[in-house]
Amino acid sequence: MGDVPSLTSLCMKAISLAASGTDGGFDDLQDVFDLPSDLFDALLMHLSPLAMEKLQAALCCGDMDGSDTIGTTEENKRGRYDELSRTWEALFKVRWPENDQKMPRIRLIEVPAFVGSHEDKERIDWHQRYWESHLQECLDEASEKALLPSFDGCIKEIGISNVYVYKMSFSLQEQVKCSSPVSCKMSSLGISNLKPMSLRAVKLCDVGMGPRIANLVFDALHISSSLLTSLDISDDNLAGWLSKIPRESNTFTPSTLSSDSVGGLTSLSVLNLRGNNLGEDDAEDLKFALLRMPRLKQLDISDNPLTDAGLRSLIPYFLKSIDGPDPLSDIRLENCGLSSSAVVQFLDSIQSLRMPLHSLSLADNNLGSCVGVPLARFLEPSRLRRLNIEDVGLGPLGFQELERGLPDHVDLVWVNISKNRGRMKAAEFLAKLFPSAPELAAVNAGFNFMPADSLRVIGDALYRFPGKLQRVDLTGNANLRAPSPPSVLSDIRFRGKPVLILPSSPSTAAYDDDP
Repeated sequence: MGDVPSLTSLCMKAISLAASGTDGGFDDLQDVFDLPSDLFDALLMHLSPLAMEKLQAALCCGDMDGSDTIGTTEENKRGRYDELSRTWEALFKVRWPENDQKMPRIRLIEVPAFVGSHEDKERIDWHQRYWESHLQECLDEASEKALLPSFDGCIKEIGISNVYVYKMSFSLQEQVKCSSPVSCKMSSLGISNLKPMSLRAVKLCDVGMGPRIANLVFDALHISSSLLTSLDISDDNLAGWLSKIPRESNTFTPSTLSSDSVGGLTSLSVLNLRGNNLGEDDAEDLKFALLRMPRLKQLDISDNPLTDAGLRSLIPYFLKSIDGPDPLSDIRLENCGLSSSAVVQFLDSIQSLRMPLHSLSLADNNLGSCVGVPLARFLEPSRLRRLNIEDVGLGPLGFQELERGLPDHVDLVWVNISKNRGRMKAAEFLAKLFPSAPELAAVNAGFNFMPADSLRVIGDALYRFPGKLQRVDLTGNANLRAPSPPSVLSDIRFRGKPVLILPSSPSTAAYDDDP
């Protein structure tokens, strides 16, 4: 029978497990900091770097915001800081023994006020040294992948080990908790040393930061990164986040959206808030948050349950931003729980603005057939170039109305009408679209349950009005499958490749749409 663990060791293990979690637990650290020095030292030796980071953040934050909840005296604070520093040193030397050498005395981040002497302020900051080395290890791994002969992608596609991503994102979150919106002292991963105009793009996708951390990141970027052009905060479940962002005004008026705005987001042109569980209440707050981004060109708020009420809240912003001096040109509203009621109001509101909308995606919303007429009415004055209405429930009636109302000239270069069960009416719409859109290059009309006769209708229109078409995708329409397309269609090619893409094998989709 093995040795029975002591109560002390069991408590150490329990505290260590709780401190290593990222579920929001272990927030009250007062009891831990009140431990006698011998027990506190023993506990530190059981903690992971993530748990250590929690303690470090709590100690630093307590000093920065004037809180006296952690540590009752300056001597106690100093002692805990020294103990943490020694543990970071030990962690560093265990993980990177090859770097265990004499290093110059440095001061890379601001040391809390309770570290008094000049000598103390210039000693090695092992906490920062640890995370800088960790970050370098992450970058080294990404560099190794980029240098492999087999790598033929883009740098932005490189991934790093999940353990590194998890540790680095958690460290960033904990450090941001200690940041001051005024001084922008952010993290020990180098963000504390950011100067204005130093960032061009920030991507924090699916890192589980939550509303509070997102708000701090947003504020810090607003202050410190005046040339930031792309911000991606997607898949982070940020419901309620936007309500924490201070409004410059409680009234949304034309004068509030101005290129003269100040702050680090005035150069932002791309914003991705996809998949953040933002509801209709968040949409009202989003309208005001977007005022900080007067040069925004692309906005993706797809996969958020905005509903019709949320879209209606945003219409005043869209009107001002599309018609502003630096117009918004790309809007993505995919899978937002929208119906035709709000979408029709949205289309009617923006269709005659001075500046045209370049791209619009309404995919995966249950709009129904009644959106056909408003869409047709919208296309001519809007001069839209890209339209995605995949899986919006048009049906044969919706395509019929869209075809009847289609202007003689539209500026579309790309359109996705797939998964709308349009049958023959979808084919007839394409037959009218081809001569009406001389710049059209690509069409996705897959999975529309087109009957066999549709191929003749589409093929004839394509042969007579090839325009600039490069690809017409009809895959997923099982009835159009044939051993080989008619020769007249095979002759229609772009750079040697056939323009018309037919299904080559039976569709795997359930064909359950028979009348």
